[in-house]
Amino acid sequence: MNADVVILGAGHNGLVAAAYLARAGKRVVVVEKRDVLGGCAGREEVWPGFLVGAGAYDAGHIDASISADLDLARHGLVLERRDPASLVFFESGEVLTTSPDTDTTAAAIASLDAHDGAAYPRYVAWLDALVAVIDPLADELPPDLPPTGLGEWLATARTGFRQRTSMQRLEDLVEVSTGSVADVMTRWFHDPRVQAAVAFDALLGAWGGPHTPGTGALLLHQARSRVDGVRGAWAHARGGVGGFVDALARAGAEKGVEFMTGVGVTKIVVRDGTATGVVLGDGTTIHAGAVVSNADPQTTLTRLVDRNALPEPFAQRIERLDVRSGVMKIDVALDELPRFAAKPHRRPEGAEHHRARIRSHGVLDDLERAWDDAKYGRPSAAPMIEFTIPTAGDDTLAPPGKHLLSVFVQWAPYTLADDLDWATEKERLADRVLARITALAPNIERTLRDRRVFSPVDLEEQLGMTGGHIHHVAMTPSSLFALRPAARWARHKTPIRNLWLCGAGTHPGGGVTGIPGRNAARALIAER
Repeated sequence: MNADVVILGAGHNGLVAAAYLARAGKRVVVVEKRDVLGGCAGREEVWPGFLVGAGAYDAGHIDASISADLDLARHGLVLERRDPASLVFFESGEVLTTSPDTDTTAAAIASLDAHDGAAYPRYVAWLDALVAVIDPLADELPPDLPPTGLGEWLATARTGFRQRTSMQRLEDLVEVSTGSVADVMTRWFHDPRVQAAVAFDALLGAWGGPHTPGTGALLLHQARSRVDGVRGAWAHARGGVGGFVDALARAGAEKGVEFMTGVGVTKIVVRDGTATGVVLGDGTTIHAGAVVSNADPQTTLTRLVDRNALPEPFAQRIERLDVRSGVMKIDVALDELPRFAAKPHRRPEGAEHHRARIRSHGVLDDLERAWDDAKYGRPSAAPMIEFTIPTAGDDTLAPPGKHLLSVFVQWAPYTLADDLDWATEKERLADRVLARITALAPNIERTLRDRRVFSPVDLEEQLGMTGGHIHHVAMTPSSLFALRPAARWARHKTPIRNLWLCGAGTHPGGGVTGIPGRNAARALIAER
């Protein structure tokens, strides 16, 4: 079998890359080991009539330019902005309702602390100014560091020149990205509850607590999220995150993309330093002019490629990538909608609180203690929790009257202490998590129909993410921009000619955005 491009993995970045490459006239074949498209963003019928997202549980970061380029609305993508954006249930009994609207959130925060309510709009303006500096960098290929040759020096100079007007923000950018999110929060806010609530996004997928240096970088990355141009907003895709996948698959198929599911790649064929195709699990060889991998860098370059085909310093860098995970996911089927014991504030226009991202945690020190458990190899006694109810307002995902919870749990260490194993611990941790959620909505106890638990090891084994890392590689300063995944190899190319990377382990990183896939496709097209 022959193709211009073969793409390993039908995750959303692989599907985005496939659609762009096919639009450019390439014959593209996408190979996916699972029976469904989407990878971590895929959707499957776990229980009769219940369509559950595999790993990702939200489509809040889809890049608007990609949606427009690929005409995803015509292909069925429907996005609904979440408002309220989040509900934060504190152990003290208060409920903080946040909104994409800054003034609305500031007023809610002021009910907890007047100083922090007044500070919040200034914080948002300050954060927006920092994001404005880094935002354009997401859409371009990073320069090689250190530059080699005149062309790379010129590319580096152009990047610096475009950012010249933002140099006054450099000190803050360096301070935030290399520091801890706790440093940022205590700089702006007084109330420990407000600090924890605003810091939450910076800890999603992080291997570190609020006081860990480098967590500020993830705060900036998450702050880039926009829906309809509104920073901090999140969206729900009708049909779940799988609705995004379906639209991408239709866009690609319209341009001639061929999909092969239920068969994985066992080897990337390399001859004389050039990738020439892949070997599938059934023994089939697909010959291709280029191989593009949506798998994480370690899977691609340490398992599917002969290590001897890689330069030694590069191979060592890939082997040293930080892929430690602190994430567990729980899916829950319910017979009715959760009923919260504490009544969240409802906006006058009747915004539906069940559609928000719902969080349960204490103050910053509580989150730090949860992280302390994990860093010593023990699942957190009181982990950081966020869940969504994807069926609230979307009747395509469950039988009539039934509902789903999609629960994200932070910190669950991939590597456990010697006396523990995940086969046992994942159910114990799930029990603790669901007990806390049931305390928020007591009717869950009698309406819970079934649950599915993904430990970090399950995320690795079933969804192919090394270490169970949702971002493929840590979103810390040593692995961002021109260093993602390695210096001089941050432009989606690898030292093996015609082998490219397009997943979350490349610039600009994780989240359901599609940007790494688009940028990889553009880079390949430009070179060809």
